[in-house]
Amino acid sequence: MPTVANGKVYFPTWSNQLVVYGLLPTGPDFLLGGRGTLGRILLIVVYGIRAALITFFLLFLLRVVLRRQWLAAFVLVVFFAALDAAGETRQSAMIDVLSTGLAFSMCAVAVLRWGLTTLAIGMMTSDLLLNVPVSRDLTAWYAAPMILIPLALAILAAWAFYRAVGGQLLRADPFA
Repeated sequence: MPTVANGKVYFPTWSNQLVVYGLLPTGPDFLLGGRGTLGRILLIVVYGIRAALITFFLLFLLRVVLRRQWLAAFVLVVFFAALDAAGETRQSAMIDVLSTGLAFSMCAVAVLRWGLTTLAIGMMTSDLLLNVPVSRDLTAWYAAPMILIPLALAILAAWAFYRAVGGQLLRADPFA
């Protein structure tokens, strides 16, 4: 029976091993106060842009070589899924392949459908949300980044939606 604690899922196996699935390991940057949190956020933004550009470049090269857009996306997903599974143990390799395949499938669809900006924002958002310390205790001393970062992302998403619809959300007659 799996156990959920501290944002991770602890799953015992038949071979008496404990396999842990969950969020990425969090460094101490989010726990060092406002300056450390801001520095980590800016670092994740830079890494997100770099990862998006590398992924976009690989997809571009595969598209040039294979001459089919969706075949290039499929090869990109298989490449990153195999790369992620290469260093894993036998128990966690299948779950890692599936999760990486799903994540890069969403990245490939996003970049092919909506472009590079969507890919970069998606990678930055996922990295931010996966690196924030998680706790069920909202009174914990490290709860501020856990609350403020998803709240800031939600406010940015609401602002982007408002700008995307041209500020016409407050019209009296929505069908006019």
